[in-house]
Amino acid sequence: MSIRVTSIRHELSGNCVIGFDSYIGSAKATWSGSTPTIGGEYDVEINVECHVTWGMEIKPSESDEPKFWLQDDVCYAQGGFRILFADDDYTATNYYIRLGYWMLNLYDVSDAPTEEQPCTIAIPHRRVWLYPTYT
Repeated sequence: MSIRVTSIRHELSGNCVIGFDSYIGSAKATWSGSTPTIGGEYDVEINVECHVTWGMEIKPSESDEPKFWLQDDVCYAQGGFRILFADDDYTATNYYIRLGYWMLNLYDVSDAPTEEQPCTIAIPHRRVWLYPTYT
């Protein structure tokens, strides 16, 4: 996903939290790698780096129109919940949320549906990580 950095904050933990704008909205996330430049434009992969549960952090929504927004330090994303990989009995499964041409990677999801559907996810912005692709 292409983003433009709007703010940078270095935390005591050593992490760098950035504010960013994208074509689907604005939010904050933790940056991986060398500190970016305010106003700089970057292509990034977006990952949720925590366990999420369907019905709690991820909920069905009326639309899968891609959106990002921030409210009270919680990053929200709306899109289409998708199954990237599933074996026959769904014991080994990878998921993502489709955000237009991009995806928000989810690595640890409980109680996930077996059908693809529109959803909204709400995650503390410190658990959303941006990884520059350096393309």
